[in-house]
Amino acid sequence: MPCSDQLRRTPRRLVGLCAVMATLGAVALGAPSSASAYQQQFCYGVFMPSGTNCFALYRHTLQNVYGWNYSDDRVCASSWTTQFGFQNSDWRCEYGFVQKFLGGRVDGVGAIRNGDPQNVIGYGVQEF
Repeated sequence: MPCSDQLRRTPRRLVGLCAVMATLGAVALGAPSSASAYQQQFCYGVFMPSGTNCFALYRHTLQNVYGWNYSDDRVCASSWTTQFGFQNSDWRCEYGFVQKFLGGRVDGVGAIRNGDPQNVIGYGVQEF
């Protein structure tokens, strides 16, 4: 009796299923995930006197709003319905850098604020 008759053969359906699953896995690894975010800069290098706000131009469903200033003074981040519209989240303030997490729950524009008594140079990014 030949040796090949004694070996158990893998069913064709199982081989086909494994090939399909491997192909789907390879395609899924190459596709961008829905959790990937886009970032849009706003108010880059803007002179901001104490208490002033600066807004992004375009509305999105926001994940995060980031704010920086170049002097490590107090900077705040929030979101608004539109540029100069109504505020739709509270301010989050830190020194030098701030992140306001919105988690995709807010539709609007990002905003940064000089929360320091001194003038600062600001920079903001909205992530959607």
